[in-house]
Amino acid sequence: MNDQPQSFEAIMKTHVNGGCSLAEAFLRTFAPEDLQEQQASMEKILGKLSIQGVSFENDYYFIDGSRLNLDLDADSIMATKPSER
Repeated sequence: MNDQPQSFEAIMKTHVNGGCSLAEAFLRTFAPEDLQEQQASMEKILGKLSIQGVSFENDYYFIDGSRLNLDLDADSIMATKPSER
C-alpha cells in the first residue's frame, strides 16, 4: 500500500492550519517535488479536495475560493488566494 498521498495530505494540513488556502497548501507541498513523478499523488489529492465538475483545463477550484493552476507539461504550479469580501 502506498502511503505517500497521506503524507502529502498531512503536509497540506499543516500548511492550512498555518493559514494557507487549500491551493497555496497544495503549491507549498508539491513545489519542491518532481511533478511528473508525483502525478498520481496529486490527482488523488485533487480528487478529494477540489470541487468536482468545476475544473477548466489546468485549473482546479477549492471550497475556500482558492484556485490552483497545474500544468505538468510546463512543470508549473500557480495558486491564487480566495477573494476577500
